[in-house]
Formats: sequence, structure tokens, C-alpha cells
Amino acid sequence: MNFHDPASTAAQAEPVSALTQDRTPLIRFENVTKTFGSFTAISDLNLDIQEREFFSLLGPSGCGKTTMMRLLAGFEEVTSGRILLDGQDLTGIPANRRPVNMMFQSYALFPHMSVAKNIGFGLKQERWKKSDIQDRVDEMLALVQLEDFADRKPHQLSGGQMQRVALARSLAKKPKVLLLDEPLGALDKKLREETQFQLMDVQDRLGLTFIIVTHDQDEAMTVSSRIAVMKAGKLLQTDTPARIYEHPASSYVADFIGNVNLINVELAGMDGELALARWDGGTRLAIRPQPEDVLTPGARKTLVLRPEKIHVTKDQPAEAPNVNLVEGTVEEISYTGSASTYLVRLDGGMLIRAQEANRLLTSRREIDWNNRVWLSWRAGACVLVDA
Repeated sequence: MNFHDPASTAAQAEPVSALTQDRTPLIRFENVTKTFGSFTAISDLNLDIQEREFFSLLGPSGCGKTTMMRLLAGFEEVTSGRILLDGQDLTGIPANRRPVNMMFQSYALFPHMSVAKNIGFGLKQERWKKSDIQDRVDEMLALVQLEDFADRKPHQLSGGQMQRVALARSLAKKPKVLLLDEPLGALDKKLREETQFQLMDVQDRLGLTFIIVTHDQDEAMTVSSRIAVMKAGKLLQTDTPARIYEHPASSYVADFIGNVNLINVELAGMDGELALARWDGGTRLAIRPQPEDVLTPGARKTLVLRPEKIHVTKDQPAEAPNVNLVEGTVEEISYTGSASTYLVRLDGGMLIRAQEANRLLTSRREIDWNNRVWLSWRAGACVLVDA
């Protein structure tokens, strides 16, 4: 058996995104490091962000995402390296002279001012003509659909309406880049989901570059054209939401984005186009490798398998070379309306999470606690990352 040669299938590789191919970036971080005393918040970071992107910085608290945003906004200065905006080095340029605006989670609306005056406050500070301020405020009110709320005070608004006022105020000065620092964190789940689509619509209509900081994976997946996953001041992977989810660069990225089963395996050989691996003391697995995979006999890898890729049945499915089959006992069932998640204990002791869409009423569900079940998934439903 021969192992997979990445060069032999290079032509099958996914093409480079149209967002990044042959284009000069609007924003470029070049070897940026930021320290606070002995603590390094950002370490030798390089990143390009294109014009008109909705770009997400995603990671746990303390990973450096907000620091990156503050460096770009001018609230902090880099320790080393530089940041370019539209080809201009931002070093030494104060925050109020950068074509960047920032929207905070707290919204920071003036309680004594009306909605219209809140939106126009920055324009008044820059000494715009009164008629021009009024025209711009009217334009922003229409953009966020708050024309009938112009004379209200912030305390007379709902959380979602206050969020839209803050957005309108941030956009009033026509920035090239809008920075959003956890802008939806104060909203309830349903309103947050609605507002995500409103943000996407506004960004698309204005043709601006939005950069959002969030620790909410679902939010980043929903709004973003690309996502940068961060850990301890470094970028672990920057790619489209689909690539981040389906083809994570590491087990950390896979585990951070959504639910996942991470299985330690040992590579065994090839069977045609399928890679073979062993796990749990000898169980055979078939995996369809990616063009970039480097496969060495005996190497230890981590298999990334999403719960929704697994089919759960009481009867054993027909065996096939490209289908993996394991058997176990249902220990837990979690019902979330549209889907049910099953925690299945395999005979070797490993716990696997599988998810099935609820196509039938729960009263007609065939699988229950303590049932013996079969889990099956296709070879192309999982990916390998370094252990």
C-alpha cells in the first residue's frame, strides 16, 4: 500500500477565496507585537483584511482580540511592527485622525440627548454645517429604520433599538472601517440573531469594512466573510467560516468552533483513495484525506468528527469500504427542538457525541436511553489534524 502524495492531487485543492486573491489589503498588520510590561498581548502578528470584508476576531477572553482592535483604532500604540490602513502607516496618528470608528458593547449613548442628537454628536464636534448634520442624521435613521424614534431618549428604547442608535452614530462620520467590540453581547438570543442579519445588511449596503470582536462562535460563523481564530496573542487559523468549521487547522480550532469529537488515531496505510487508521485498540477507520495531508505510517493524528456527520441507528447499516461503523450504548439524550444529541458509550469506553435532526415527533422516536445503537459516518465526513 502507498501513502497519499499531496502533490498528486494538488489540482483538487480548493481555490483561493476571491476575497484575498490578487488584491491589495485595506488593512495590514506587519509583525505586530504589543506588550504591557512583562505580558505579551500580541506576538509577531501578521494579518491582511480586505476592503468590504466582514471580518471576525474570535477567541477566548485574554487572547488579544480587543487589543488588536484598540491598536487599529489608535487607543494603543504597537510595541513593534506596524499597521497599514489603505497603504498608510498608522504609527503616531492619533485616534481622532484615523478613518476608523469603534462601537462598544455598552453603546455609551448620552442619556440626556435624543436619538437624533446622539447620532449627530460626532458631526457637531467636527463642526459640520447644521444642514449637513441634519441630512446625515436623517440618512442614518433611515438606514437603521428608526425614523419614528428620532426624538426619543435612550431610556425610552429597547436594547435592540439602542444598539441600532449606537451603530448609526458610529457610521455617521463615514469611516472606512467600523470596529465592533462585542456589540451584541447585551441582547437576548433571539434579538441577537435578528440583529446579526441587520448588521450584515447594513455592511453590504454601505460597502464598508466591518471588524467584529466576539467570543460567540455562532455569531462569528453567521456574520463573517472570514474569521481569525486567536489564542494567546497569536493567529491559529484565518479562513472562511466553512473552511474553519469543515477543515480546522488544529484540534484547538476544531474544539473551539462548535461541538466535535476528537479521536486519537494511528495511521495504517492506504486503500485506494482512502487513508486507513486504527483507534481504540484496533478499530479500523477509513478517511478521505485532504490534498495537503502528510501521511506517514505509524504517525499519530487526531480525527475531527462533527456530531451532525454521524448517523445513529438501532439496526446495523450495510458495510461499505467508505463507511465507518462502531457500536455502543446510549447514555444521554439532549433534545433541543430541531435536533437531538446522543452521547453514546462505545464498547471500548470512548464517549461519542452524535446529532440527528428531529424529523419525527419525539413520541415516535425509535432510540431511547440505554439502547444499543450503531454509529456510522462516511470517510469524507471527517478530517485529520496533528495530534
